[in-house]
Amino acid sequence: MVKAIFRLFYISFFLVTIVAGGYMFLLLTDRIGTDNAITNVADLNPNATAIPVTLRAITPETHPNSQTFADILSDLNAMRERRGLPLLQYDTRLHRAAAVQVAYNTTLDGRLSHTGANGSDAADRVEAQGYQWSTVAENLLFNYSLNGSATYRQWRNSPPHFTNMRNPDVTEVGLAYMVTDIGQVYYAMVLASPR
Repeated sequence: MVKAIFRLFYISFFLVTIVAGGYMFLLLTDRIGTDNAITNVADLNPNATAIPVTLRAITPETHPNSQTFADILSDLNAMRERRGLPLLQYDTRLHRAAAVQVAYNTTLDGRLSHTGANGSDAADRVEAQGYQWSTVAENLLFNYSLNGSATYRQWRNSPPHFTNMRNPDVTEVGLAYMVTDIGQVYYAMVLASPR
């Protein structure tokens, strides 16, 4: 009897990512036991097939002609220039620190964490790359886009992230992203200045 009643009901969970004003709200979507079951990641994200999955983190070091990174850095430095702040330069050690965290965050099932797999924080990851810092900060996010300007605007519209980006003490930046099999693009920005 219980099985018959259970069969009358279908279990549904919905994965919908809403990006509004730079904030993300996640609702998990899946359909179980119906003819409408999701069998293709494109059903979750129509852009999934348009954004190639990456097997490791992408950085300006590994992809120096990336329009995504060029747009993030351009928008970031334009904002800093308008405020009379020093323009930021790339640093490969910061790219590598960003890559470590972005790769870890892709394993967290739609969550972001500033704490690394081994309990590290941004400063630990920067030091592990041989960078001796006096100031360090980290911005993380995920979305479904390789549009660098849109990604920059998400950080820009978040007060804590914007505070990091307009910090007058930082002089260098590292960037990384990684794309999952459902088209989520995880980003990390590490801002720092050397000792």
